[in-house]
Amino acid sequence: MTLHLDWEGPQLDERDGSVTSYEVNCTSSFGYYHLVSVDVGLLEYDLVNLAPFSNYTCCASALTTNGNSSTVCATEETLQDIPSDVPQNVTVNNHSAYAVIIEWEPPLTPNGIITLYTIYADYNNGTSQEIDVKATDRIYKLNGLSPHQLISINISASTVIGEGPLSSTISERTSQAVPSEVTDFEVSALSPNELLVSWSLPEYHNGILTKYKIIVYNKVYNYTVSLFVPDTSTNVTVSDGIEPFVPYTVVVSAFTHAGEGIALSQIIFSEEGVPSVEPELILSERTDATSLHLLWEALSLEELRGFLDSYVVVFEELNTYQCLDLDPLTSQSVLVQEVFITISYGLMPGKEYCVEVAAETSAGAGISTKITIPCVQLSVDQYCSVELTELGNGDCISTTVPPPPETTTKTTADSLNVTEQSEASAHESVEVPVFALGGSAGVLALIIIIVIVATFCVALRCTRRNKKHIVQQPRSRLRDSFENDCAAVMENPLYAGVKEEKLRGLPSYDELEEMSNKCN
Repeated sequence: MTLHLDWEGPQLDERDGSVTSYEVNCTSSFGYYHLVSVDVGLLEYDLVNLAPFSNYTCCASALTTNGNSSTVCATEETLQDIPSDVPQNVTVNNHSAYAVIIEWEPPLTPNGIITLYTIYADYNNGTSQEIDVKATDRIYKLNGLSPHQLISINISASTVIGEGPLSSTISERTSQAVPSEVTDFEVSALSPNELLVSWSLPEYHNGILTKYKIIVYNKVYNYTVSLFVPDTSTNVTVSDGIEPFVPYTVVVSAFTHAGEGIALSQIIFSEEGVPSVEPELILSERTDATSLHLLWEALSLEELRGFLDSYVVVFEELNTYQCLDLDPLTSQSVLVQEVFITISYGLMPGKEYCVEVAAETSAGAGISTKITIPCVQLSVDQYCSVELTELGNGDCISTTVPPPPETTTKTTADSLNVTEQSEASAHESVEVPVFALGGSAGVLALIIIIVIVATFCVALRCTRRNKKHIVQQPRSRLRDSFENDCAAVMENPLYAGVKEEKLRGLPSYDELEEMSNKCN
């Protein structure tokens, strides 16, 4: 900022009188002007407060008693200094999620030749960096950053003398990117129809989290459900479309404004449920008076909706005309792993039984198959019995009805015995003695005989009515069975029993035979 001027006085032969003083005049290209008078005894002068690295032209002339002498001039440049101001028009723009672009212009007053620029980068994570850039460059790409990272930038210019002042701080973030995968991802089964999905925030957000996406799907059933939950949530319960004991693939991913991040997945089985299908009985028959054999189709895992614990077989003596829900207090049960069982204990001859078969998983027993197992008639003394209800007119009471017995009549001169007996339906036999008394006693005997015959007729009427109920009961079952499976009815022991009733003259086989023809 200073120029030192010195000169020599004019030669004696060049003077036009005596020198009284010297006049110094300095100018510059940018309009600088300076005029000063220097004492005659001084041949030098310091020009101060000049602009660094600027050209100045100075001229000196001698003043004499008769006027000015000749003038001499010289041009010189001041030395360089550090820049007086900062780089101009500094901008920072996000170029990608991993880089920013920094641009600037030189200082207005460089005070010399700019040799380099220095970029000061503060990464706002406890680290910073100084980057020197060539003076010929006016742009710089700062790489190696993280998505959505905040960067603070200052720039300075330097000459050979030194570094100038720093520019104002400019902050900018890199672009957002998709987030990393979530952490602590877990899926658990709450029930046969509910899954709990939980997670924690991604390790690297790479931006502003906006939401989470949960996908639950099963390829076998072609089932898919997608859920979106807010960024503030870290768990969700999925129940829509969840079936028991089915493998589901659960996928979780996080979102930023840049899009969907890395997804994580897990495969899980929902909890076991009760079987949804009843076992299909292939065979159910009485092997003898006190045994029955059952055989059914094994259920698949899909039908079981879990792992099979056992098959539950429940049986109870049939006391009504329909196989309804069995009484747990009076029924018997057995657990088997196979698909067949022969029950040979606790069964009574001449009794019908109601049997239920159900599959059981850890969640419990499923739907049961109910079936009536008929009794087996082994001989005329071992027959099938059915409990009858009272009709209400006093004619018939609840009793066990046997097949029609043989009637034996024994007559002598002194007495007449008439006996009707039925071991299965009547617990007491009727025996009426009649004595021949002769004379008027003969009339009395005739009256007694008429009473006996009338009593026999009443008993026979009740027996036939009871027989009709016996036939109607299996006939109603057979009629229902005809609608579902003709072959099963034709092989049913009840059908053979009803056919046998035909031989005994009971009016029950005609309708059954008509249904059989229709089935055929």
